[in-house]
Amino acid sequence: MKIAFFSDTHLGFEGKDRENESFENCKQCFELALQNNAEAIVLGGDIFDVKYPSYGVFVKAMQVFSIAKKAKSSVQGFAATRAGAKELSYNGIPVIAIHGNHEYLGKGNMGILDIFDQSGHLCYLHAASLTLQKGNEKVCLHLLGNVPEKKAKDAFKLWNPKPIHGYRNILVLHQNFKEYSAIDDEMVASLSFEDIPAGFDLTVNGHLHWRDEQQLGSAKFILLGSTICTQMKPIEAGQKKGLYIYDSEKNQIKFVPLEVQRNFYYHKLKFENAKFDNILEAIESAINSGLSKENLLVPMIRIRLLGTLAIGMNPADLGLAGLAEKYGGRAILNISKDFASVSFKKKISELRELHKSKQSISSLGMKIFEKNLEETDFGNAFDYEKLFELLSADELDKALEMLSKDEKIKGHTS
Repeated sequence: MKIAFFSDTHLGFEGKDRENESFENCKQCFELALQNNAEAIVLGGDIFDVKYPSYGVFVKAMQVFSIAKKAKSSVQGFAATRAGAKELSYNGIPVIAIHGNHEYLGKGNMGILDIFDQSGHLCYLHAASLTLQKGNEKVCLHLLGNVPEKKAKDAFKLWNPKPIHGYRNILVLHQNFKEYSAIDDEMVASLSFEDIPAGFDLTVNGHLHWRDEQQLGSAKFILLGSTICTQMKPIEAGQKKGLYIYDSEKNQIKFVPLEVQRNFYYHKLKFENAKFDNILEAIESAINSGLSKENLLVPMIRIRLLGTLAIGMNPADLGLAGLAEKYGGRAILNISKDFASVSFKKKISELRELHKSKQSISSLGMKIFEKNLEETDFGNAFDYEKLFELLSADELDKALEMLSKDEKIKGHTS
């Protein structure tokens, strides 16, 4: 028995120039599932991009799900839910789904997946088990839709899924995991790989949009990823979108990429005391490197600018509008500026060095004053030590008088 798994189709996602992409990619997944002789399709949540999709999204989704009706499956299925047991009813190939955080409405609320369940386009299950049988092959899907992360571990324990002897047992989830989180915070993730019970052959998980595979003892953990890139995260750059096909007889799973998909390129460009011309040149070089590759669709290119600008240059003055116009229709650009202030970083560094030398406050001030003047056009145009003494003593009038009498200063200011 072959089962297709994919997740996070985000039907209805409307990025710039990408309004039909979620449907086209989802359609490819259904078609590839049929081409690979799948007899069941499992969707791992976030099927829709919003909780209340428009009528247009609703109709397009029905057209995509109807692809499963074009083939036949000899699989028999029985679901055990909190409401009781029921036989799986389907026309064509059964489509089984759990909800993701994008569809989650809370306990007792009916949502978009309930409507598609009632219309016969899919079987929506939560905190349930579904046995599938084809001849001697037996698979049990243990399905849990998304719950708020801080409650996920407790919900998992309460649900307490147990593998069934004589079946291939597969967990289907839509949660974050601590192993994929940058911080240890239960608001972000409370589940970890250690919470997966023994005895399961496979765990498939949605929610996170990049793909990953882990071997956990004798079992596999598959992060399904999304079928569409919605946030341009660096970890997704270079990764193909697609679906997984599981062979229950061999207990093997393989990834099948979409035949037509949009490439995503990510560049992190670092600068030091850079001028705008150098930055724009580097940006265009990064863009053209992506355009020079084989792209069936207009590629997405995200560029992150880091480092420092030359003195006197403001990040807000770096004009990027021209790039969007120049590459419009050839690339979907996302450029972020995260430049640090040269003067701020420099002053902190100087203070640290001067503090290490344990100089007096007056000496520290003199050194900083001297450094600042070196960065101006005045050079050695006046006696800065005497000027500093006057300023330190709050003799502002005398300092101004000194400057007004100095012919060198007059030459610089004229």
